[in-house]
Parts: sequence; structure tokens; C-alpha cells
Amino acid sequence: MLHLANTGGCSWREYAQWALDCCRAEGIPMKARKIGASSLAEMKSFIARRPVYSVLSSAKYEALTGRAPRPWQEAVSDFVRDFVAKR
Repeated sequence: MLHLANTGGCSWREYAQWALDCCRAEGIPMKARKIGASSLAEMKSFIARRPVYSVLSSAKYEALTGRAPRPWQEAVSDFVRDFVAKR
């Protein structure tokens, strides 16, 4: 069994900022313009304990297929354009 993730790493803040920027680029009205940083200790609603740094690897997938997944930024941009913007 494989778990697959796109290539590249980012923080939750970077991911959220990119998604917000993609929404704005597609003309989706957003109140927020900038995502602020929060520490893991501030996120009280997380039930499961999480490591401070945990980036998923696509090495096993690449070894099996000879191909690397596309960057996460591209996948988020496409998702916003193809699914969120069309609602």
C-alpha cells in the first residue's frame, strides 16, 4: 500500500496562503488576504498529537513508477480552478 502526496513541502500556513491566493486569482471573493502564523501549541482543537515537522515522501512511488508527482502548488491551483471556482 502507498500513501501518495504531491512533491514539495510546506507549512500549514504556507498551504493556506497558497489556497487563498489561488481563490483570489480565480476571482473567488475572499475576506482574508493574508494567513497569519500559529504555533502547534495554539491549535487546541487538534485531537491527535502531531509532530512539529512531518513532510510526506513520494520516494516509494517514484521508485515504483519512475515518475515524480507534480508539485503541491500545481495540484492546489488546479483543484481551485476546476472544482472550487465552478461552484
